[in-house]
Amino acid sequence: MYRATFELEAITPVFMRGADQGRAEFRAASVKGVMRWWFRALAGAYLGNDVKTLREIEGRIFGSAGSGRSRRSLVTVSAKALSEPTPLSVNPSAKGFLYNETSYLFFSVKMGLNKFSNVPTHYPAGSKFQVTISSPDRDAFVLASASLWLATTLGGFGFRARRGAGSLGITKVSFSNEKTDEEIRKFLKTIETATLYDLKKILDETLRESAGRVFRKNSRQPLQMPSFPNLAKIIVLVSRKSYQGPMDALKSLQEAYAGRYNSYKRAYTGGVRFGFAHREFSSEAIGNLLGGKTKEEYRYYFGTPVVYANWKVEVRGLGGEKEFSRRASSLILTVKKIKGSYYPVVVIVPYQYLPGHRGKFRARKGNTTVEIEVLTPQGTAFTNEDFVEWVTTHVVNGFKGRGFEEVYP
Repeated sequence: MYRATFELEAITPVFMRGADQGRAEFRAASVKGVMRWWFRALAGAYLGNDVKTLREIEGRIFGSAGSGRSRRSLVTVSAKALSEPTPLSVNPSAKGFLYNETSYLFFSVKMGLNKFSNVPTHYPAGSKFQVTISSPDRDAFVLASASLWLATTLGGFGFRARRGAGSLGITKVSFSNEKTDEEIRKFLKTIETATLYDLKKILDETLRESAGRVFRKNSRQPLQMPSFPNLAKIIVLVSRKSYQGPMDALKSLQEAYAGRYNSYKRAYTGGVRFGFAHREFSSEAIGNLLGGKTKEEYRYYFGTPVVYANWKVEVRGLGGEKEFSRRASSLILTVKKIKGSYYPVVVIVPYQYLPGHRGKFRARKGNTTVEIEVLTPQGTAFTNEDFVEWVTTHVVNGFKGRGFEEVYP
C-alpha cells in the first residue's frame, strides 16, 4: 500500500461547507472532487478529446457510479481540518462582512450572509488541514498525489475558488520510510517543495513514466480545440509584484481583474473584465429586455450565469439551441505563496465555450426571455474558436498590461 499525508495551509480564506450550509467543513468528498478535476485536465493533455477513454481511466482510479458500471476507487482520500472555523463577519449583517476590501471577488459570499439566522463560519488564511492519499496501485497513487499538487499549485478549494478563495499550499509531506521505495520518496519530496515555476519539469519529467503507463501515451498530445479543460493548453501568469500578506495580494488581484470602484459612477473601471464591457448595450439589451447584437460586450465569456441584480435578469449561454445553466470561467484567479511572499496568479484554461456555441446568449427575467448575439469585430458569429483565440491573446494581454508575466508554457 502506498500512502502519504499532506499537511496544508490556507493561503487565502476557505469557504467550504457540508450539509450545514452555515458551518465550514473541510470535506474529503470536496477535496477528492477538486483532485478529479485536475486529473481530467492532466489526462486531457495525453488523451486529447477522447472522453470515453478518459472516463474509463478516471473511473478506475477515482471510482465511478452508474447503471451496471459502478467501480470502487483505487485511491482513498481522507481529509480533516486541524484548525477551527471562525465567523465570516464581525456582526450578523452584510455590513460587517470580514472581507469588504475584496468584496468583488467574494461578492456572492457576502450576498449569502443574510440567508443564515446565525453568522456562517469559514477557515481564514493560516488555517491548517491534512489530506491523506493511499492506494495499492503505484501509478494511481502518483497521479492522485500529482492531482492534489496541481490543485494546490494552480487552483483552490471550495466556494469562489476561481476568484481568489480557497488557495492552499503544501507545507509538509509525511510517509513511512520503511514501506516507501526510493523513487516514490523522491517524487513526494519533489512535490513537497515544488512551485508553479516547476510545472513544466513536473509534467515533462516527474510524471512522465506513470502518466505514460496509465494513459498509454508516450507524450502529451497537441490539441487545437479541447472539449474540456486540458493542461496542454493552459497559460499561467504571475504578478511581477509580490506582497507581504495574502489580503494585499488579493486586493491587487481584484484590481487587475475588476479595476477600482468608482463611487460616482457606481461601477468598477480599469480592470481586465470591464475592459470588455459595453455598458450602454447592457442597459438597453438587458435592462429593457430588448435583446440585440453586440461586437463589444464580451463579459459573458468570463463565465455564466451573469446576474444583473438591479434588473433581476440572468444571462445564460446557448450551445446551438440548448440553454446551459452554467459555464464555469476559464480564468482561475488565485494567490500563491512562494519563498515567503504572496503573488497574485492568473491561470487561463482555454477550451470550447459550449458545444455548438455561436455567440448566442439568453437573458431571462421571470417568464420573459430575449436573445443576445455576440459578434466578432468583423461581424461574424463568435464561435468556440473565436473564444479560445480571445482568451489566449486579448485576455492574456490584458493581464500583461497590468503587471503580470507569463511563466507557463
